[in-house]
Amino acid sequence: MLAGLLRAPLSDPDIEALLLVALYQLQYSRGAPYAVVDSAVRNCVALRKVSAKGLVNAVLRNFQRKAELLLDAARAQPSGRFSYPQWWIEAVRARWPGDFAAVLDAGNLHPPMTVRVNQRHTSVDAYAQMLRDADIAARRTGASALQLEKPLAATGLPGFAAGLVSVQDLGAQFAAPLLAPRAGERVLDACAAPGGKTAHLLEREPALRMTALDIDARRLHRTQETLARIGAGVIGPDVSDANAEIVCLAADATALDRWWSRDSTLG
Repeated sequence: MLAGLLRAPLSDPDIEALLLVALYQLQYSRGAPYAVVDSAVRNCVALRKVSAKGLVNAVLRNFQRKAELLLDAARAQPSGRFSYPQWWIEAVRARWPGDFAAVLDAGNLHPPMTVRVNQRHTSVDAYAQMLRDADIAARRTGASALQLEKPLAATGLPGFAAGLVSVQDLGAQFAAPLLAPRAGERVLDACAAPGGKTAHLLEREPALRMTALDIDARRLHRTQETLARIGAGVIGPDVSDANAEIVCLAADATALDRWWSRDSTLG
């Protein structure tokens, strides 16, 4: 759609990104159109691209006049129809030629809210009864999974603060049982935040020598909060347990010399 509004391709990636964000806001957000346009133009100054103010204003005003035509043209192309890059569309078409459209459409659906019951603390059936008692409709969809009929805030789930349940997509819940580590084994979660799979592994087998890494220290803190909520001890900058064998580190997993030592507890 942006290409259809330009006489020539943009050579400035900052202005291209600014226009894409503004076009999205005009089409999908609740922001007043005049405010979106004004904000985009003013951000040219913040980006030190004052000379682009006229271009940004003209492109966005033109979009407001031609939005439906541009949308129709975009939808006529596979990448616009399915909201995927063309190379991925072709890969899916080659793999499932008769069903590729249904597969791509399914990928654009918002996933249902699924929770994982901590079977160290309660059973799936018992927790399902807790949901019924709270007038929350759900059905069992996996070994530890319940799918809610309607989504709600995690803090509204019975027993959430006590670690009885966590929010986790059904697909992600297959990781721990597929890995199936045994007591005493070393496990590395190289991109741990926000901690769903790490927590699930420890719920299944608490006697693991677990190392949870994430390159983002702020997101890693969420992992620590998750582990504390389910009752797992954590050795890290904010939480410690002398009896635990769980280490949380803010580190790039590919930079081995910054976090792994054969002489340390990480093995």
